[in-house]
Amino acid sequence: MPVDIRIESGRPIDLPPPRRARASWHLRANAIVVAWLGLTVVAALAGDALPAPSWLLIHVFLLGAVSTAVLIWSEHFTVALLRVRGPSEWGSLTRLALLNTATVAVLAGVAYGPWQVAAAGAALLAGVALWHATVLVLLVRGALPGRFGHVIGWYVTAACALAAGGVLGGLMAAQAVQGALHERMSAAHSQVNVFGWVGLTVLGTLFTLWPTVLRTRMSERTRRASRVGLWLAAPGLTVAVTGLLAGWRWVALAGLAAYAAGGLAALTPLADALRRRKPHTGAAWMLGAAIVWFEVALAADLVVVATRPAHEVAAALSPLLPLVLTRSGARAPVSRSSRGTGRA
Repeated sequence: MPVDIRIESGRPIDLPPPRRARASWHLRANAIVVAWLGLTVVAALAGDALPAPSWLLIHVFLLGAVSTAVLIWSEHFTVALLRVRGPSEWGSLTRLALLNTATVAVLAGVAYGPWQVAAAGAALLAGVALWHATVLVLLVRGALPGRFGHVIGWYVTAACALAAGGVLGGLMAAQAVQGALHERMSAAHSQVNVFGWVGLTVLGTLFTLWPTVLRTRMSERTRRASRVGLWLAAPGLTVAVTGLLAGWRWVALAGLAAYAAGGLAALTPLADALRRRKPHTGAAWMLGAAIVWFEVALAADLVVVATRPAHEVAAALSPLLPLVLTRSGARAPVSRSSRGTGRA
């Protein structure tokens, strides 16, 4: 399905539609996302009939549906924004297949055993994430200097966060740690996956998606806001994860505060677009509600980390994760045909 992206900032920028074969590949790949969403519904309906029902529900959705969508669309947006030839279809298909193989291994290994299957799946997941990050970096290096290169840094950092989350998940699946350290590692695992892999990807995408949905021009402050936001968010998340692992509550809180500051910096140009044009479509209202929900979830996370010891954070956040991830799914990019309209 051909996609044109047009974002106005002084003058319109028209990006050429991807090749027909590439668009067809995206349609086929999206079928995998739909399949995982169907399995998420099944897991929710099955409830206690499944082993570790809450864990399975979250991971079927996050690892299956959301991670597959992020892998597909972060690569697609990178190619579109940089106006470069995409990586080989074989490579994209291989990464997608390995990601889903890793996901199945993690789910099956944790739910039914043995733990070696889950650990191997987590290791494969981390490898795919690093491969994906490498591909994005090579695409940036092969592109001419452009106005949208800053967005790709968010995608690369998010992929590195998934790799870190995979390592932590693999260690927990292997039962390499026990007791309070296991609980601290679980909290760090949640933070780096939700606010790293999902959160950083979403924030990076909003720089172009939000003005496009509002059908207005991009703020002149976008590039600087993007760089400042990532400079705060990425180190902040690293400090937060390190603090949780070490049991240093106030270090973790300081890191999350820096991450939150980065998120607010990234939202500054979105506020500029909102002042120029109010939401007037269902998609715009849904996206706006998802942004507010993300900030509410981040605020709740800050309160939990500030008021509980590090080894109690995971248990306190566990009831909130399904709600956070549901709204994250509402922000997943959706391709639409808009030939001639200049909108994504």
